[in-house]
Amino acid sequence: MEEKKDNKKKVNPEDLFAEFIKDNPLKKGEAKEEKKEEAPVLKKEEQRPIIEEEEEYLSPEETESYEEEEIKILAGFLQDRFLISTAIEKGFKPFLLRSKLSRIVCNVIFEFFDSKREDSVIDYESIKNELIPRNYYTIEMQKFYTKLRNVDPPQLSQVMTYIEIMKMRAGKDKLKEVREKIEEYLLSTSSNKIDVADFAGKLGHQLISLQKMQFHEVIMPMKYNLYELESEIRTRKEELLDGVMGYSIKPFNTLNKVLSGLRKGFYYGLLGAPRRGKTNFSLAIASHVAAQNKIPVLYYSWEQTQRVLTLRILSKESLVNPTVLQTKNIMEDKLIKNKFIKGWHSTEAFMNYIFLIEGGQRENFERIESHAYNVLHEFETDEIAIFIDYLQKMPLESHITDPQTRINRISSGLSELSLSLNCPIWAISSLDREGCKLDEKESYERPTMHNTTGSGDIEYDLDVGMILTKDWGDTQEMMQQLREIAKAKSIPSEKIPKIDVINLYIDKNRDSPPGMSNVIQYLFFVEINKLIEVGFKNLEETHTYAKLQNIIKKLIKSRILWGEFAHLLQEYNMMKIEGFE
Repeated sequence: MEEKKDNKKKVNPEDLFAEFIKDNPLKKGEAKEEKKEEAPVLKKEEQRPIIEEEEEYLSPEETESYEEEEIKILAGFLQDRFLISTAIEKGFKPFLLRSKLSRIVCNVIFEFFDSKREDSVIDYESIKNELIPRNYYTIEMQKFYTKLRNVDPPQLSQVMTYIEIMKMRAGKDKLKEVREKIEEYLLSTSSNKIDVADFAGKLGHQLISLQKMQFHEVIMPMKYNLYELESEIRTRKEELLDGVMGYSIKPFNTLNKVLSGLRKGFYYGLLGAPRRGKTNFSLAIASHVAAQNKIPVLYYSWEQTQRVLTLRILSKESLVNPTVLQTKNIMEDKLIKNKFIKGWHSTEAFMNYIFLIEGGQRENFERIESHAYNVLHEFETDEIAIFIDYLQKMPLESHITDPQTRINRISSGLSELSLSLNCPIWAISSLDREGCKLDEKESYERPTMHNTTGSGDIEYDLDVGMILTKDWGDTQEMMQQLREIAKAKSIPSEKIPKIDVINLYIDKNRDSPPGMSNVIQYLFFVEINKLIEVGFKNLEETHTYAKLQNIIKKLIKSRILWGEFAHLLQEYNMMKIEGFE
């Protein structure tokens, strides 16, 4: 696992979202370092015909103009192998390029890429040295090549957009060609005219090739999935740690086991009434995913600014209230200073991997997918996690007035996006009025997935559905015990923290491990945005005094609770609790 982490590319966060950055990160006059490897030349047997093998697919109205997207794509290919492999996966082929010069360069690039030779460096010099002996480096090509050198390479999202444009354009050209053949056939008066059925059959083959070009996915029979699974089972040397198949979310160990980690292609929903800690819980999960797995995490919020979210994260790591972080002279207070420094060091484990994005009307599915591709490109990985805060405020590309239809469209879109990007997507959802009322006071009833604001269909889209509710009985018991300890130890009443005991109900859990409870308890320190996992809740337990007393003792020993009064609480000596560090 450690070896895998070390291989991940270190990325400067300032390089990722161009629309958020005013200045170019490269200073003027500061050139990128050029590769010094000697440009290799392909062997004769590795060379392929450049144009002839794809000639039948070329547009009859081929133009020699060097369109912007073609030059940018080739510039990207010449500087980044990752762009080549991703473009191929998305159905890109050289014949989609209209310019003859573009196709020549692209075919040579693909020859180098397909050769899989260790010395097959793909850059401007190596491709140029391959074009020269083939007599392709004409005066016209030299001008074209100069253009390529002067173009900045595109980001992955731009390449995806260009490919879709080219596929659409090539499809239209092919349809025009079919239309011309149909008109020619209808107007023909030749006695040697072929039968209508034969003519339709020939056109059918062309239309099928067009369909394959537009939809690049390959449909495989089930046996290939079985072979892959059988090979995995046969070669497995040891069991997966804690049965976790996805991204680890430790130190939430209990939830980690129940969910088997955050899994690729899964859509997670977190519901709850206001002030139940949904955003803080989601920020904690996002932090754990980034810290434990060293993968990029995109956190979109349509409620909070980047500064507020950053303060919440720093607050939970340092155990210092956000208001104190913004207003007090921290460096002059030794206790708070030490907490701040410790919190800062904790955030260093994930600060380069989390991106806090203020959601607006532009942050729709298309833009989120574009951001994701850009980040995947920069990190040179195919692993990412996305968090949505929250679902009901997310915009759509088109305006939909009916709230239920709109929310259904958003939810189904998030589900599709998780599959398309093959990544976990975690979305917060609000409860309707009835659901909020059920959680306003102690009751035998609680909110369920049917209490989702706007639509009950979200439950069907989700792979995992969770609800945060307040445990009123345990919360009141804990606060009463805290008041008694504070009074006995002469701790000021204003130093008693506000702690809610929160129950996380996992009402839906696709492919869940056997024999596990679906209710996990957390302590929510409201004033410092901190959530601590307690463990499974015993629903049959009626008297919780001893359990909560033990939890309080462990909090005191760990200095999470009343650290500044440690000299008054020396007799508290007890073990650590699950979820504590």
